[in-house]
Amino acid sequence: MTPNLPIVGFDYETPLITEVVPHPHPVCLSLCGGADSLHIRDAFKAAAGTECWESEKVDLQADEWAIVVRGELGKLLFEMRQDAIWVAHNLCYEYGVTCENLVGWETLPDWVSGNFRDTMVREQLWAIAHGCMGKFTFEHRLRRKDFIGPYSLADIVQARFNVDLSADKKDPTSWRLRYHELVGVSIPRWPIKALAYSAMDSVWTRRAFLNQQNSDTLTQQGSIVQDDATHLIWDELRQTSAALCLEVIRSSGCSVDAERVELYAGEIREVAAQAAIIAQEGGWVKTTGCRGCQGKGRVGDVPNLRDCEMCDGGRDPNVREKPKSWSNTDTGVLKTWVDLAYNGDPPKTAKGGVSTSTDTLKYSGHPLLVEYAKGKAATAALTRQVPLLERAARVGKVRPWFIFLVRSGRTACRSPNMQNPDSRGYFRSCFTANPGNVVVSIDYSTLEMFSWAQNCLELYGVSTMAEWLNAGLDVHSVFGRHVLQTFYSEDITLEEYMVRLKAKEERVVKCRKFAKVPIFGCPGMLQKPTTLVDYALGMGVELSLYEAEQLIRLWNEVLLESREWLDDLKSRAPGWDTPWSMRQPVSNRIRGGCSSSSGANSYFQGRAADFCKEVMYKLIHACLVDKSSPLFGCSIWNFVHDEFMFEGPADTAHIWVPAAQEIMLSCTNRYFPDVDKHMRTEATVSVRWDKSADLHVLPDGKYLPWEFSDRQRGGPSGETLPMNWLTSCPEYIIEYLKETT
Repeated sequence: MTPNLPIVGFDYETPLITEVVPHPHPVCLSLCGGADSLHIRDAFKAAAGTECWESEKVDLQADEWAIVVRGELGKLLFEMRQDAIWVAHNLCYEYGVTCENLVGWETLPDWVSGNFRDTMVREQLWAIAHGCMGKFTFEHRLRRKDFIGPYSLADIVQARFNVDLSADKKDPTSWRLRYHELVGVSIPRWPIKALAYSAMDSVWTRRAFLNQQNSDTLTQQGSIVQDDATHLIWDELRQTSAALCLEVIRSSGCSVDAERVELYAGEIREVAAQAAIIAQEGGWVKTTGCRGCQGKGRVGDVPNLRDCEMCDGGRDPNVREKPKSWSNTDTGVLKTWVDLAYNGDPPKTAKGGVSTSTDTLKYSGHPLLVEYAKGKAATAALTRQVPLLERAARVGKVRPWFIFLVRSGRTACRSPNMQNPDSRGYFRSCFTANPGNVVVSIDYSTLEMFSWAQNCLELYGVSTMAEWLNAGLDVHSVFGRHVLQTFYSEDITLEEYMVRLKAKEERVVKCRKFAKVPIFGCPGMLQKPTTLVDYALGMGVELSLYEAEQLIRLWNEVLLESREWLDDLKSRAPGWDTPWSMRQPVSNRIRGGCSSSSGANSYFQGRAADFCKEVMYKLIHACLVDKSSPLFGCSIWNFVHDEFMFEGPADTAHIWVPAAQEIMLSCTNRYFPDVDKHMRTEATVSVRWDKSADLHVLPDGKYLPWEFSDRQRGGPSGETLPMNWLTSCPEYIIEYLKETT
C-alpha cells in the first residue's frame, strides 16, 4: 500500500440496474474518512455547495466524518485519485458507474494503479487463504465450505464487527431500492433515512478495510501460520484488476439473435417434455396434489411440470406467478431406481441418503435415468436460462455476471453461465456478431498441461510432459500412441501414428480421445477407475472400468513426474480431515484447507488462471486505451478460463486477430519460463459463436467467416446467418461469393 495516504471509503447509490442499463447514472455519492483526510472532505463540500449533507452524529466514531453529495462529484473523486486510498465494496460496479457516466472506460489504468481498493476482493482472498468460503463468523465459515461468495458488505460487517445489517439490506421498503425516487430532488430535501443509508455504506466499507488490514489474526488450525494481513493479500491488485476487466466484458455484452433463442427454447421444451413422460413411466411422480381440483387432474405440460392439465390450478394464464398446483416427485421410488442402477451401492448425499442429483442419474448407466437427467437439466434451463435469453433477445444483448475468483483461482459466470455453456445445439448460436463484425475465439492449446509441467519442474526437477511440450509435440497424440500399444498391441512410431491420425483411422482417433482423459484428469488426483469413468463421461468419452484402470496405470508409468506428484500431494493431505495450505507460484496467493485433489488442481489451474487474468488486462487495455493497437475499438464479450471471445470488424480481422494472439503470448515466460517455447494459441472466425468454427484464410490474407467456408456453404441462404448481418455483409465477402458460386 502507498504509505502516508489517508483511507477514504466511497459508495454510489443508483437506480436499479436493468438489462438495458447495467450502470445507471449515480444519484448520490457518499464518502467517509478520518482526521487525516479532512482536506478531502472540505474539497467535496466546497464543490457541492448546498447539495451536501454532513453527518456528525449518525453512528460515527470520534475521528470519522461522512458526507453525501451529488453523484456527479464522482468525477472530482477521480480527479483526486492520487490524494488517498479510495476504498469501495464491489469496486467493479463503482468503476462501471463512474466510467459509463463520468470519465470514460479508457481510464482503466488509473483504476488498477493501487489507489483504488475493494473490500470484497480482500475478504475473498482472506477466506480462501483460511480454507473457508463461508460467511458471518469465522466459526460459521468453517462449517460453510460450500459458500464461494461473493461477499456482501453485510456479510463482512457481521463477521468482523458482529453487527447485523441484513434487516435494512433485505427490507423491500428500504431506500436501497428506492433512490430512483430522489432523482432531481435537492439533497437538503432528502429523508434522513435515505441520507443515513448511503453514508453508512461508505462508513462500514472504510471500517472493514481497516479491520482487514490491521486485525487479521484468525487462522484455521493446520492451514496456515499466523501472519499479518498483508501476507494474505499479496494477490489483491491482480484480482482487483481481473474484477474490473470482467466488468468491462459484462458491460460490452453480446448481441442475441431472437430467432435462435426461439429455436433453443423449443429444443429445450422437447427434452423437458420427454422427462415428464419418463417420470410418469417410472412411477416417481405423484399427481394427486392439485389444489384446484383436489387431485382429479393430471400432470400438465412443460415447462412447468406442476401445472394441472385439467384446471391449471385456478391460475390466471396471463399472470406470471408460482403455480398453485403441483405434481410431487416420489423420491422413494426414484431412490429405488437409483439403488438398483448402482447395484446397491449408489452415490450418497452429505447426510448419507441415496443421491438423486442430475450427475447421479446421468452416470447411472440406466437408459431411463439417463434420459430423465437430461430432462431435469432441460427443465431447469426452462425456468432460468430460457427466460433470461428471451429477455436478452428483446433488448438485443446479453450481459452475463462474472465472479472474479473462486477457490482454485479461476473465475465463474452466471445469468447465463457462459463459461459452461449448454451443449445442446442452439445455445451457442444464439450469440452473434453485429452487422459487419465477426466473432473471434482465441484460446491456448493445452494451457493447463504447460502449467502442470512447469509446476513439476519447479517442485521435483523432472517432467516428461515438459519434454513433450518443449519438443513441440501434440501431447494427446504422444500419449495416444502409448494407449494404442497397450490396448491393441500395436508398437508403431509417433510419425506412423500421426499419419494414421491424419487419415482419421478409427482406432487411432479413438486412442487419442482416450488419451485426453488421464492427461486432463490424473493431474487432479483422479486415480480411481470409477471416478475416471465418470470424468470421461463429462468429456463425452465412454470408458469401461478396465479401460479406466489401464489408462491410470499407463499415465503413472509413462510420465516420470506422476509418482512424485501423487506421493507429494497425498503426503500433504492424506484425507479430507487433514487440510493443508498451498501457496500459488508467481502470484503468492494462499489456499488453505486443501485436500490432495483440490490442492493439486489449485497448483496448475490457479497458475493458468493467474496468467490469463494478467493477459486479460493487456487485451482490455489494447481494446479500450491504446489507440495505436490494431485491437482498439474491438471488444471482449466472454472469457472461458483459457479462451477469449472477441467481436470486431470483419474487414480488418486479419490484422487485429494476430495482434490479439501476440498479446496472449507476451508474458508466457513469466509464468512458464521452462516450457513456453512452443506455447501457441488457436483462433476461429465466425458470425456466430460456433464450437465447430475454424480459421479460413483467403488468398489475399483476409479471413472468411466460418459460415461462408467451403464446409459451411449453407450460410448465404440465411439459414445459418442472421438476416441483419447478411444485409450488411462486408464487400470482400460478397466479392468472394461472386467468384466462387
